[in-house]
Amino acid sequence: MTAFATTVIACVLCGGEPRTEALQGRLIEVTTLEGTETVGAWAGAEDDQKILVKIAADLPAIAISRNDLLSVRFLNSSADDPGEQFTHRIELAGGSILAATLCSGDAQSATIQTPLGGPFSVPFSNLSVVMRRVGGKNKEAIEQLMRQSDRSRDVLVVLHEGAIRTYEGAMESCTPAGGQFRYRDRTLSFDWSDAVGVVFATTTNPSAPPVVCHLSGGYQIYGDFVRIGREKVEMKTAEGLTLCVPVVGMETLEFNNSRVCYLSTLNPRATIQEDMFGLAWPVRIDRSVSNQPIRLGNQNYARGIGVHAPCELTYDLTDDYTLLVAAVGIDDAVRPRGKVVFRVVGDNRELFSGGPLSGNDPPQKISVDIRGVHQLRLIVEATDDLDFGDHADWADVRLIK
Repeated sequence: MTAFATTVIACVLCGGEPRTEALQGRLIEVTTLEGTETVGAWAGAEDDQKILVKIAADLPAIAISRNDLLSVRFLNSSADDPGEQFTHRIELAGGSILAATLCSGDAQSATIQTPLGGPFSVPFSNLSVVMRRVGGKNKEAIEQLMRQSDRSRDVLVVLHEGAIRTYEGAMESCTPAGGQFRYRDRTLSFDWSDAVGVVFATTTNPSAPPVVCHLSGGYQIYGDFVRIGREKVEMKTAEGLTLCVPVVGMETLEFNNSRVCYLSTLNPRATIQEDMFGLAWPVRIDRSVSNQPIRLGNQNYARGIGVHAPCELTYDLTDDYTLLVAAVGIDDAVRPRGKVVFRVVGDNRELFSGGPLSGNDPPQKISVDIRGVHQLRLIVEATDDLDFGDHADWADVRLIK
């Protein structure tokens, strides 16, 4: 096992403490594929292919190739919700989620204005969800319904006198005032005072984009860079929308790379999950074992595996990988409870054992040499405490070629 390197070069040698207060711009934490972390200030890009990080006011920025990047996390506070002045939440077929106001529409498309640009005419085929801003006690139920609706046909969701109703059919028009929806053998006219939103039919899952940009307010852009600046970043979505994104509103950038395989995308060959006093704990993909976002050290992770100790996952590796990288620990939801041991075994050889890790300990970041390994086992062992708080996370666990 090799140590997980953390490069806080912004501190240089200033009594061992980072001196990022002298840096101008948004503070960022850059993580490479191999797990090295660099803390500094966002300084734009070089040739739009290398992210520039200012690590000290009196030193030039360092350049990190986007081909080596896993993520960029913005550390200081971001802007307010950019969607507060907009009437709708738009989800595009390629995965982007935008605040928007409907400007006009017809039988084939909707024209939208977003805080990042527009107006854009978007065909229904490029839309996944059009949802007006909702609040109150029905908000969570409506959002869950919109996510889980059958995607074989369009679905109109209506909130009428406190009751949520759905109609399966086909969208015929969408305008700022409302629209028309084909339901069974008739056309329904609706307006946005009653209609909550429309879920559009889809037959394919979106492919992974080169870059995912997460914004304040829960919005996101799936696409690629057009131009990267110090104050603004220009991105193009999979549907061809060109958006101008203020750096002040960014929360994270995630980079997809053919060298990386997230274990949460693979099916384990075998799973051993012991019951505790008759309780069967599930293995959660990209969620904690309690079905919440994975959270370690006050940081959310979009990818990973959540389990309850004791648990063992076995994977057959078909490609030649060199490293397994992850952040491991007790999920923040149950801290300070919990105490477990994380182990990595390859072809029956122990490659990593971290010793007991409790809910009082910070997460441990690991980088494990797995060259030549064909069968990989991720093991979380319970200790003698018999603690129901043993909610263990393999956060961002990934294989690197």
